[in-house]
Amino acid sequence: NADHSAVTATRVCARDGSHVETETVSATSEITKPATCTAKGQTTYTGTFANEAFAAQSVTLTDVSVLGHDWGEASYTWAENKGSVTAERVCQHDASHVETETVEAEWTLVQSPTDKDKGARRYSSSDFSNPAFAPQSKTVPDVPALNTLSGLKLPASLTRIEDEAFSEGAFQFVIVPSGCTAIGEKAFADCAELIYIRIPASVESIAEDAFDGCRDDLIIDRLEEEPAE
Repeated sequence: NADHSAVTATRVCARDGSHVETETVSATSEITKPATCTAKGQTTYTGTFANEAFAAQSVTLTDVSVLGHDWGEASYTWAENKGSVTAERVCQHDASHVETETVEAEWTLVQSPTDKDKGARRYSSSDFSNPAFAPQSKTVPDVPALNTLSGLKLPASLTRIEDEAFSEGAFQFVIVPSGCTAIGEKAFADCAELIYIRIPASVESIAEDAFDGCRDDLIIDRLEEEPAE
């Protein structure tokens, strides 16, 4: 029948067409190929007759609905340098079905280091293209305290840092004094060890090449207002 729940056998006598034997039996069903997340499964329907003249019948149909993915909760893994974050989720029907995406991250300084205390950066990911993955952010106290570094605290009387004044210097931090108004060309160029520089709000101009040749992750801490006396 239409839903394969029953099957009817019929035979007709070759000498007299009015002599007919017929039998209808219920069919059993068994899923012989389970459905997956992306493919239908199969069911085998079988009917067995009491009349030995009728042979058992079976038919296999691809009629088990696709399961679809049942995604677990997304997990997020940051790169060691916090420059990127990878999102991943795994289907709970089939652990071999995995969605993953890696996006870049940027940081902003949210706490300046002091002589004794570390500073902190907030890392924020770009948006994922997969809407199932949420943007990520984390704050990490990964800026060394100044007393753990070798550096320069420039004199309060300094009003301008001249061109190439500290180029190729072997120091790790610089504190520019309040009252300084300009940083000249290549002033800190090729300072390969420079990690952190604090620039007060009084600085109005910084040459485009002032930090040429410095680390890609140089922390330039530009204060928005003058520190309290």
